[in-house]
Amino acid sequence: MRIKHLLSVTLLIGSLTTTTHGAVLTEAYSLVSRAASHYAVRACWVDTTVRNIATNSRVAPPIYQTRVHNPAKNITIHVKRTPFFNMKTHAGMKWIPISHDADFRLYMQHRSPLFIPKAYAALDHFTGATDLDFDSFKGAFSFKFLLNVNKADSLSEYLYWIIQYRTFLRINVYQSVPIIDERRPEVYTGPTESLFSKEDIEEFTLCFFTDLLTKTEEEQYVPNPFVLGAEANLFLCGYLNEGYFSNTYNEHRKYLAALKDMKTLIETSNISLNK
Repeated sequence: MRIKHLLSVTLLIGSLTTTTHGAVLTEAYSLVSRAASHYAVRACWVDTTVRNIATNSRVAPPIYQTRVHNPAKNITIHVKRTPFFNMKTHAGMKWIPISHDADFRLYMQHRSPLFIPKAYAALDHFTGATDLDFDSFKGAFSFKFLLNVNKADSLSEYLYWIIQYRTFLRINVYQSVPIIDERRPEVYTGPTESLFSKEDIEEFTLCFFTDLLTKTEEEQYVPNPFVLGAEANLFLCGYLNEGYFSNTYNEHRKYLAALKDMKTLIETSNISLNK
């Protein structure tokens, strides 16, 4: 039986309101539809029947795949984890960075300081371990996905790259285009409305993360102890002592001492688990 999770993502139209000092007063996102005239409801389905498609190799782990569909906009996005992806190895193609606000809107929806460790645990659990393509001074994980987008029968392909950047998640989106395309890989360009618009990218991001976090809650998933560091911000987060945590330190020595203690505690926990 095909099982789909309906996710109602409510977006505030005209979401930013600022004072003369530039302070953001309003940025609202909700996972529950609200009956108010200034809200517009978007709905998408995440198809759970195509998760973790096994490879033919007896050694390689299953490959995470899923499908996201928004019937109101006639858009379907096939998602595939690609931990060893390298843009330089695709002959005849180049990858253009696309500007968007999806990571900011994701941050505004999940203001909890525990979002980063919970998001990491969900990504690790459902899509596989982090790759190593990140700046270890500013973060501790990286997850790459290929998106094949079909919008009203117009096809396009993107790299969707999630990394920890200091105290929040950064999402990099690159569009695959022929090498003869006039756009340059070192210059950000706006998304193409008819292929994968700015709004599409934002809605996909909210839907994708909501699905992962909802599934971890439904499964009552408990991760093994872990700690993530961003030394640039003296920031530590993770899962220890049967709970998620997030701490920022005001001195480098305190950060290093806390990190050492946590790693020792994790090693002790792992030894206990393996007995």
